[in-house]
Amino acid sequence: MKAPTPEALPKGGTKSAIKGTSWGSLEPGQVVTLEKCNHRITGSIDALTEDGHILWIISSTGERRLFHIDDGYALFTALPEPS
Repeated sequence: MKAPTPEALPKGGTKSAIKGTSWGSLEPGQVVTLEKCNHRITGSIDALTEDGHILWIISSTGERRLFHIDDGYALFTALPEPS
């Protein structure tokens, strides 16, 4: 899977936060940004557990990392372009 570029997600008001107790609505290949304090990671979803509590992200540098929903990260997805 090709790693996304850091510009894959907009920096402004065209992103949507995923909140709740599960990331189960996300799909492998989807580009997301995880933010916590001053730490920001943008990457594509490589895999996620069936219950949506754990996901693996491949960053733009090719690093694969695991995140749990209780780790305290806010997860953002890009909103579709208006038609």
